[in-house]
Amino acid sequence: MFSTEGGEPRTIPDTKSLDPIRWSADGHWIFASESGVVPIRVWKIEAATGKRELWKELVPAQGAAVYNITGVVLAADARAYAYGFARAATSDLYLLEGLQTKR
Repeated sequence: MFSTEGGEPRTIPDTKSLDPIRWSADGHWIFASESGVVPIRVWKIEAATGKRELWKELVPAQGAAVYNITGVVLAADARAYAYGFARAATSDLYLLEGLQTKR
């Protein structure tokens, strides 16, 4: 974090593996998510101390074959959110029995 008043930048402890989403409306917390996991966890992190609280775990309702969740966005009041996801292609497999060839 960089102060608008100058001085040395500082980091929020234990957040290198997280992707920032947005600041809370009061500016005391930052929302950040893990990447590369399903379900994805969104953390609410106190900027001054690095204290973490699990805010939400996100996974689509039809979670089968979902392998990536991306683009998490959060409303300023944290009452609404959206995200995208990637799903592996699925298909149906049919087994036919008793077929005969024509001669």
